[in-house]
Amino acid sequence: MSNELEKMSTLQKTDAGVEVRVQGDVRKEKIDEMISGCATGSHSCCGPDFFARVSGIDVGGQDGDVSIHVKGEVTEEMIQQNLANCDCYKP
Repeated sequence: MSNELEKMSTLQKTDAGVEVRVQGDVRKEKIDEMISGCATGSHSCCGPDFFARVSGIDVGGQDGDVSIHVKGEVTEEMIQQNLANCDCYKP
C-alpha cells in the first residue's frame, strides 16, 4: 500500500533512531497533529509494539520541509511500514 505521506518521505538512520524527512505539499501543523494522535494510540498505523521501542519523537522544520526525529530502538523498516499503513495524515 502507498499513500501521499509515504511518497513524500525519505528516511535516514541516525545515532538516536530514525529521521523522517517529509518534503512537498506538507504542513508542519498537520504532522504535529498526526504524531499526537499516533502517540495516544488513536491511529492504527503505529501500534503499542512500535511505541514500546520509541523513547521520543521531535517534529521540526517548516511547511514544505518537515523533519520527524523518532528516537529509540526503531529501524527504517519499522518506520517504512508505519508510513505505508498510515491513513491518519490529512493534508
